[in-house]
Amino acid sequence: MKVTYDPKTDPLSVIFKDRTPVVESDEDKVLKIAKAKQAEADADKKRTEAAIILGRAQNEAAERQAGIEKRMTKFSGLQTPGLRG
Repeated sequence: MKVTYDPKTDPLSVIFKDRTPVVESDEDKVLKIAKAKQAEADADKKRTEAAIILGRAQNEAAERQAGIEKRMTKFSGLQTPGLRG
């Protein structure tokens, strides 16, 4: 059995049997997992921000609609059903 480590490129090589190398490095896996988790957190944050913006826009639209209906009722002297559009 022969074990070698190259600090420049960080691979750990283990030879269990002559001419049968095995190379493994967990550093790349940890980095990929961390990046994937960060990307997922960023996507969650963007979805939350989009939901907040959409909610505000819907509230503003509902307030405008209510104001329009109120003015129409005031000027026409009639009760009008809600405008749908």
